[in-house]
Amino acid sequence: MERTLDDVVETLRKAQDLGKKCTLLIGAGCSVKAGIPTAEGFVRIIEREFPQAYKRAEEKNYSKCMAELSPGERRDLIARYVDSAKINWAHIAVAQLMKHGFIDRVLTTNFDPLLVRACALVGVFPAVYDFAASQLYKAAYIPEQAVLEDLMAMIFSWRWHSSLIVFHQTSYSNR
Repeated sequence: MERTLDDVVETLRKAQDLGKKCTLLIGAGCSVKAGIPTAEGFVRIIEREFPQAYKRAEEKNYSKCMAELSPGERRDLIARYVDSAKINWAHIAVAQLMKHGFIDRVLTTNFDPLLVRACALVGVFPAVYDFAASQLYKAAYIPEQAVLEDLMAMIFSWRWHSSLIVFHQTSYSNR
């Protein structure tokens, strides 16, 4: 049976009442609504704007196509979208959940700073960890109220120490 928003609200309230820490996983859905392309969208842009890089990519996926761009091309391509992106209601809602103690950590596959901006708007200043840039990752170093960026770089090596809520029909669990 599919969980409803009321089910999620009840779960968050119960966790807070019991003093449990909740971790939220977000991905491209938040950023797409802010104007940032999906991984597939970036592949299409690379195909159109950098046809030689696209042609060189062994596989036509995000990581392989991005790897064929120079560091400057990658930075400029991503910045073009991130710099003009606007926070949306999803970012604000997550920031409010953090502010009021319903969510302790946010794990995100997104590389944009939109959630951090939304947190600043509501007066929450979480620690931010970019796994792609970090060479010294240790789970014990991650404090409460943290935003963890580029999660895919480390997702398989992290052991969850708090509740994980995944908003999907049957893929939710406590770990």
